[in-house]
Amino acid sequence: MRVTNNQMANAITSSLFRQAQRLLKAQITVATEKIINKPSDETLSSIDQYNRNITQGKMWIELSETALGTIDTLINSAKNIAVEQSSGDLETREMALQEVENIYGQILDLANTRMGNSYLFSGHKTDTAPFRNEVSLTSGVSDDIVFGLAADATDVTIKIYNSAGEVVRTLTPGGGGAGTN
Repeated sequence: MRVTNNQMANAITSSLFRQAQRLLKAQITVATEKIINKPSDETLSSIDQYNRNITQGKMWIELSETALGTIDTLINSAKNIAVEQSSGDLETREMALQEVENIYGQILDLANTRMGNSYLFSGHKTDTAPFRNEVSLTSGVSDDIVFGLAADATDVTIKIYNSAGEVVRTLTPGGGGAGTN
C-alpha cells in the first residue's frame, strides 16, 4: 500500500487538532478550577443514564421478587395437595393430579416472566425462554433432556410424545439421584 504525502499531512494535522483540543480543555479546567464547565461534558447525560439504570434495576428486582413469591406460594400449595393425597382415596387423586398439573403450568409461566423483551430468569440469553415443557429436535439431535427426581431411583424411563400424543421414543437412562438429572 502506498502512503502519499497528502495522507501523511492529513494524519499529522488531525493529530495536532486533537492534541490542541485536549490542551484547551486542560487549560479551561486549570483556569476555572472546575472539572465540569458545561453540560456537554457528558456528566448530565451520565447521571440521567445512571438514573434510568437504577429505575430499571428496581423494576427488575420487584418483578423477580413478585414472580418468586408467587412460585413459592404455588409450590406450597402443591406440597399441601401431596400431603392430603398421601392418605386420600384413589377417586380424589385424579382431581389432585389435575390441580398439580395446573400449578406446574402456572410455575412454568412465572419462570418465563418477561420485562419488556427480556426474560428475567434466563441468565445472559435474555431473548430465549429459559424453561420449556418440551424438547426440540434439530436435524434429529435433541436439546439436553433434564428431569427431576424426588428420591434416588435405579429405574428411570422417559417417554417422548409427538404433537398427536403418540409415543415416538422411549429412553431408559438407567437411574438417577434425587434432584435434577
